[in-house]
Amino acid sequence: IYPLSGADSRGQPPEGNERREFTLYRSLPPVPTDAAPDFSRSYRIAAHVVIPDGGAEGVLVSDGTRFGGFVLYVKDNLLVYENDYSENRNILTSRVPVPRGRADLALEVTQARPGRWLPATARLYINGALAGEAQFARMAPGLSGTFNIGQARTSRVSPAYVMPFKFTGTLEKVDVQFP
Repeated sequence: IYPLSGADSRGQPPEGNERREFTLYRSLPPVPTDAAPDFSRSYRIAAHVVIPDGGAEGVLVSDGTRFGGFVLYVKDNLLVYENDYSENRNILTSRVPVPRGRADLALEVTQARPGRWLPATARLYINGALAGEAQFARMAPGLSGTFNIGQARTSRVSPAYVMPFKFTGTLEKVDVQFP
């Protein structure tokens, strides 16, 4: 199963064969960050969920640890993205609540060029509608720990929740795309 990134044993992607799309499920075991998709470039993550009448909360996707990485989660009926760069925390929260029923919750991160610790624009979408946008001076992919779907496993990226902060709705799948 590893590496998801398509990298070889030295961590280098094969020339001309870099994966640009992944469909991941909650059953995915923790993936070491260095074997996970490479988030040091522009990307889009779309979580396809079902929110029960009573609401839901929890981690949709996390990559990294409290020392660096990102997490996309639902809390207090809002979609939240946090990116932690050496304890410099960037937080983007949706302006509208996550609706009940089927929902597509997405994060889009756009960088001018690939690389770690570069400026980027982050956008949240709920059912295709823009729900939040922010410019971040520095973005960090996970630097250690694990990449996870549906919960935090190794270490929490954000102090806003208690581990494992399992998603309490139905997480049908997560699509990751690299333009």
